[in-house]
Amino acid sequence: VVVVVGVSGAALARQGGRPAEAERACGGCGSAAAAMAEASAPASAVKVLTARHVRKLLELGSTDTPVEELRELHLEGLGADGLAPGALAGFAGLFKLFLQKNSLKDLPARVLDAEDNTADGQSNGEERASKATGTPHNLTFLDLSENMLPATALPRLGDWRISNLVTLKLAGNGLRSLPPELFKGLPKLCALVVNDNKLKALRFEHELPELNTIIASGNRIDSLGPETGFDKLPGLKKLSASKNRLTALPAVGDCPLIAELRLANNKISTLSNVQLAAMDKLAVLDLGHNEIEDEVELRQLANSPALLNVSFLHNPVLELLKSGEDKEAYAKKVMEEFLPAALRLRVLDGKPLKFFGVQPRQRQARPPSRAQRRARQLAAEAARKAGADGGSAGDAAQESGPSRKRPRPSAVAEPASEPAVPQPPSKFELAQKELARKNAQKAAEEDVTENDARDGSGVEQVIVKRRKAAGDDGAAKASKKDKKAKSGKKSKGLEVTNKASWATSSKIDTW
Repeated sequence: VVVVVGVSGAALARQGGRPAEAERACGGCGSAAAAMAEASAPASAVKVLTARHVRKLLELGSTDTPVEELRELHLEGLGADGLAPGALAGFAGLFKLFLQKNSLKDLPARVLDAEDNTADGQSNGEERASKATGTPHNLTFLDLSENMLPATALPRLGDWRISNLVTLKLAGNGLRSLPPELFKGLPKLCALVVNDNKLKALRFEHELPELNTIIASGNRIDSLGPETGFDKLPGLKKLSASKNRLTALPAVGDCPLIAELRLANNKISTLSNVQLAAMDKLAVLDLGHNEIEDEVELRQLANSPALLNVSFLHNPVLELLKSGEDKEAYAKKVMEEFLPAALRLRVLDGKPLKFFGVQPRQRQARPPSRAQRRARQLAAEAARKAGADGGSAGDAAQESGPSRKRPRPSAVAEPASEPAVPQPPSKFELAQKELARKNAQKAAEEDVTENDARDGSGVEQVIVKRRKAAGDDGAAKASKKDKKAKSGKKSKGLEVTNKASWATSSKIDTW
């Protein structure tokens, strides 16, 4: 059971800070903003989200679910300036936490843990170490977008004991840098979203083997070279760095799984052949709105076999290529001169190849279905088994019995020039032959006996049961043909004479 608690700060603003009316405006789900307005504080007052506010939210939401069983908690749009220590203590089963669109300026050392007093003589570092050694929380998704968090507040996330975190969103905070200590306690991080900040660089000093997606668009990054530390990210698959100040391709040669590069709206003028040579799985490359002027740079992509989607829109070289040529000639030139190895290319400049009047060079083969894989597996096993047995048809027939005899090895090796020994029939063929033999024997034993019977309606029926002595197949067929000729009807095993009406015949046929 997933319980989602929704919050709306706009409802509080519309209702003038009155909790009851704010609850009705939220559709009865309650509002933490209404809880914070209990003391009739003015709207411009500094609000710190505490554990009491969250409990009040649950009361207004009229939820009977225990706190430890909640899975998602939405606290966005409250206008809260801070979080109190232990504000979310007791939410042991929380998986997703939404805190975006607030005014958070700092993060406490503990939010998911209850606030306790430090023992006398125990230093701050000792207390932090004791907290860090506890059982990590279940939180996998944390959204802190559109706040006012400084870079100095981010390392405190390591004290939250959220080592199971998978997605971290820090977009729209005005961050100028990302401290490397931020990632020290996030070994399972898979997606990092830091778009629309003021970052000038990215630095990764700790191993993040599961990080596969980085969204860093809308920043002020001028270089993503070797100093970035992409060698710490062996699982990186997607990098989005559009709307930055890059002048060269990112140094992602140490990321063997990289498959998508979004680099539009930069100042890239050169393409490094060294970097592109290492991207043998690159499928999506967006270089639109850059400063590529020479066709030689585009020829660096000649050895990229996995490309599916490429865009060169709004580059100076594109205007030169398209001048005086129709769209079909342009597409063919790009495919033949710049992307000769991209046999799987499907999209060019954001449009499918059919838009340019060009057909794809290689049709993508669909992966085999489960039934096809099973059929191939059975065929391979049968071939391997037939090759291993290499016996006669009689030995193959005995394999279907309860006791299977191992084929005897040949004392003298056969010369390679002799013709190949015919393969014994498979079990399926043997079963078909056995079924055909039984049917022939049953048909041979059938004879014809006529029994007269009458049903309740008085209609005389002739029930023909064909049984013939063994070895008289020809006579049985002749007798059958004679009866057909005399009656003028097709024998179906049940022949009806003196039919009174259609209803009677239908009833008898059904019987």
